[in-house]
Amino acid sequence: MDTLLAQLVELAGGPGFEHRVAAFMAAEMEQRGAVVSRDAIGNVIGALDADQDAPAVMISAHMDEVSLLVKYIDPQGFIYFVPNGTVSEAILPGTQVDIWTMDGQAIPGVIGSRSRHLQDEFSSATPPRPWIDVGARDAADVTRLGVRVGDMVVFRPNFRRLANGHVVSKALDDRMGCALLLHILGALADQARDYRLYFVAATQEEVGSRGAGVAARHLHPSLALVIDTVPAADPSTAPQQTDVRLGGGPVLRTMDILPNMMGTLYARQVRNRLIETAEAAGIPYQLDIFPTWTDAATIHTTDQGVPTGGVFVPRRYSHSPAEVMDLQDMQHTADLIVAFLTQLDAHQIRQLTNA
Repeated sequence: MDTLLAQLVELAGGPGFEHRVAAFMAAEMEQRGAVVSRDAIGNVIGALDADQDAPAVMISAHMDEVSLLVKYIDPQGFIYFVPNGTVSEAILPGTQVDIWTMDGQAIPGVIGSRSRHLQDEFSSATPPRPWIDVGARDAADVTRLGVRVGDMVVFRPNFRRLANGHVVSKALDDRMGCALLLHILGALADQARDYRLYFVAATQEEVGSRGAGVAARHLHPSLALVIDTVPAADPSTAPQQTDVRLGGGPVLRTMDILPNMMGTLYARQVRNRLIETAEAAGIPYQLDIFPTWTDAATIHTTDQGVPTGGVFVPRRYSHSPAEVMDLQDMQHTADLIVAFLTQLDAHQIRQLTNA
């Protein structure tokens, strides 16, 4: 799985620009025996079909990564941007990026910051809004490079292995989930089952879980699982905020919700069954509530409601150029979902749906 992960995080794919990731996912799903389709919003759907009257289970992970969009090019050739997803400006200065042009070229750049030698008592207390420097001499130079307003900007690929099975990279959220989706599909492809199984690589999660909602309205699942990442504790975090830790196993969430009320109360019967599966198999797990959202937010309210569970991999430094996770957590997540789906049958799905 870590090889798949390394390949996936190298790809550029902000919200609305997931086509490179989608092409990879479609090819890999087909290799593993799925019937693959794509919809108008860009979702990739791999189907392991049973009888069309059988209940359907949807497993979803999103393809997009937080990114930026070119907003303005000033006369000196400096490029200003807006976020495409929730990115904190505080972590951006000094970060290397790629600007992807309309003709598919990656233009390297760096997000500028005020030089330390120019910071003094006469400097503004408010830091300047960050900009991208591509080495251009002026705006015409930027135009010659092919950069336009609306082009996607992503963190430069930087996958590395750390100590004790940890890895660092941009876009672990949620290319880790995409790698798990492919691994689980391969593990289940040859198994007999009496329910339909759909693997959805979804678009535009980082801007409101749009793709997953479209897929759910099309597939009409009886049950759904979402694979994503969740924040893990670091030295700056109080345990009351989160005590989720790297190496502690997948996180089974009860609720995620934002002040605007976007989020999910995960189906208690699905959460409980995931806990029972983990305990029976000796798979470590963690429990969590967090103010955020995942693709479950738009899946679970589809049609007459879809009982939805979430299985999440902890990672540090979310939505930054250098997210960190433990590969053992990823393996335990795969083991749990494979066990859950292997033990599932159509009768149990109907019981979970009616609980």
